[in-house]
Amino acid sequence: MATAEGADEMAASSQESDTSTRASDFAVLGAGLSVLLSLFEYYVRDNDQRGIFIGHWAPTILAFAIYLRQRRDTE
Repeated sequence: MATAEGADEMAASSQESDTSTRASDFAVLGAGLSVLLSLFEYYVRDNDQRGIFIGHWAPTILAFAIYLRQRRDTE
């Protein structure tokens, strides 16, 4: 019986790890897309202020991704 309980705990831990990995991967993707959108606004649409504003999103999104990975690694 103890083996079955241990297997259930390992499966739950693995699912949590997969979820946080996917979330941090999506955050990195979001940061990259915000950089591309920023460049588009700045150079193509010639909207300097909006391009700079959107460009500031990337560090915040990356900080969130780092938080998710650290939380996953400490569990």
